Amino acid sequence: AEARKTFIAAIEAMMSSKSLFRMGVFGALYLSDPLLKVLDASFGDMVLRSEELKTGLGIVLTRIDTGEIWSLTNHPRVRSSERGSLLLSQVLLASMSTPVFLPPVVLRIASDSGYYISGELSIGPDPALHLFLVATGPAFPFHWRTGRRRIFLTSIGAGAPPIVKREPNASPILSMVQV
Repeated sequence: AEARKTFIAAIEAMMSSKSLFRMGVFGALYLSDPLLKVLDASFGDMVLRSEELKTGLGIVLTRIDTGEIWSLTNHPRVRSSERGSLLLSQVLLASMSTPVFLPPVVLRIASDSGYYISGELSIGPDPALHLFLVATGPAFPFHWRTGRRRIFLTSIGAGAPPIVKREPNASPILSMVQV
């Protein structure tokens, strides 16, 4: 219930920042500041390695200046690393950022800064599949066992676009205009 309340407040804050002057061509449609204020109010100074997080957390991001897929987790072995000191509100903002809608978020990890957006927008695997590999794969620290009652992963994403039916001989250009 608390997560849902924060999510709804964040979306309302983001939608209230739309301007007619920003058309999504030369800049994002929405400002990230109102959204970040809601996230800061909910998570304060909580960092990724915070003991307040009682479950395994994994967030997949795409670093757009290098094209890399990044998995940020709160695993105890990762808590001491430079990734663990990232503000949770900043990481969540980056996971919501998508071209056209919200600008990329600059995250500083160790001595390197980069521009990050949602992991959905990458050339890699589906973020849910990637998180499954993070949770179960030998190259990652979790090593969770699989099975019906052993693991539950939730992917909160943009979903699938609606299926648009068009006439068999219709022009693709006309179909796009009609949508």
